[in-house]
Formats: sequence, structure tokens, C-alpha cells
Amino acid sequence: MKVLLAYLMATIISLTLTTLNYANAGEAKTLIVKFQFKSDHYCKYISPKIMLGNLPPETKFLRVTMTDLSNGNDHGGGTIPYSGSNIILEDALNDHPGGTFKGPCPPTTHSYEITVKALAQDRDTVLGEGSAVREFN
Repeated sequence: MKVLLAYLMATIISLTLTTLNYANAGEAKTLIVKFQFKSDHYCKYISPKIMLGNLPPETKFLRVTMTDLSNGNDHGGGTIPYSGSNIILEDALNDHPGGTFKGPCPPTTHSYEITVKALAQDRDTVLGEGSAVREFN
């Protein structure tokens, strides 16, 4: 049973969970989002390294949020300029004005969802969205 649960969690983690319509073209654009926690993220204001894929070429900003799915707590995030790289470096979210990311701090194992939105120049138009889930204990 544990092996099956581990397989299902790995499958879920590798899937992107949210799709929005791609602005101006009417096609769905789903981002690929992957991340990994480190033990030094525990209860610290350090965002994990986030790997991205399938970003629209018109992307100018990335909005990142993290939610504890086990209790609904918002762990903040931030909006950062998109540099053209498919990697958001560790701790990048708190290095920008308005960044409020707080790492996981569970008393027991909790599931955390990081959601990334690709934004146009106006910072309001969502060009695509994706998310991934990881456990931390």
C-alpha cells in the first residue's frame, strides 16, 4: 500500500494541475512546475529552487505562491521579473520588493503546493499557470 501511495504521489507531483486560457490566442497554456525542499528550508524565509517549463514567450513576470494543503495556510510568495531562464533560484522570492515567502514549518508531514503564474507586462494578464505538490516533514 505504501509503495502504491508513493507511486501515486510521484505521478501527481509530475503533473501540472492548473490550466488557464492563453491570453490573446485562446489556447490553453499549462506551465510545468517542479521544486524540491531542502532541510534548511524548515521554518525559514527561503524559497526553494523552482524549475519551469512551457513558459509563453510573452512572459514578463512570474507570480509564485505556496499553500499548505494540509491546513490551508498561505506561505506567501512574490512576483519577480522573468529573465528568460527556466529556473527560479533558491531564495529569489524574498530578494524582490514585496516578496513574503515563508518556508514549510509543519509539526508533522504536510503537503505544500507551489503555484506559478506567467504574467504579461501589465502584471495582471495571466498567460499560463501551473503548480506542483511536495510533502515536507
